[in-house]
Amino acid sequence: MKKLLLIWALLFLSMPCFAQSRYGKFSISMSNPIPTGNNFINKNLADGYLGVIDFGASYNFYQRRSLGIGIQFNSTFLSFSEINEQLTIFSPKLRLEYAIKKNKVSLVPNIAVGYSSWRFRAPRPDFSMDRINVLYRYNQMGATVRGGAKLVFDTSETLKWYAEFSYEKTRLENKFGGGLNQSYIRNIEMMYPGFGFIWKFKRK
Repeated sequence: MKKLLLIWALLFLSMPCFAQSRYGKFSISMSNPIPTGNNFINKNLADGYLGVIDFGASYNFYQRRSLGIGIQFNSTFLSFSEINEQLTIFSPKLRLEYAIKKNKVSLVPNIAVGYSSWRFRAPRPDFSMDRINVLYRYNQMGATVRGGAKLVFDTSETLKWYAEFSYEKTRLENKFGGGLNQSYIRNIEMMYPGFGFIWKFKRK
């Protein structure tokens, strides 16, 4: 965790070195996280993890014509109703995008690489102390890659909206040794259909 914080601190401090463009772009998004693939969070709708919402924010500190380089942060929330468990994922990433413009619509493929912090929380009974609402806490970290594309509608020069579809894969750290199915408990996949807004501003 300390290494992750150090990397992102250095990234923020180095922004002025890359910000050669006169324009910057800030965007926010909301998506529906949908577990997919063969892993422990992707079960059937009756007893698996269900996506609640994903909030995203990104900032392009370098913008040169169609190429944008920036940072991205996502907060993802899922629930496991069978055991009343809540899963919260915080994920900072470094992002690269390229816009393909056609009239008033742009297709923007993008890829982001970073880390994710997974936080599982659920009440557990503690029979030894005759208490019911003991909070179970469990944390994991993992490397994350998210790729996708935006369909941006150029409604104005400064404010635009877009539809987006992304796919994300996370490789969680190995906390259980080699005896378990490593792919099932470590390789997590999710899809994110959603929408968002882009604010393009001019630097002084």
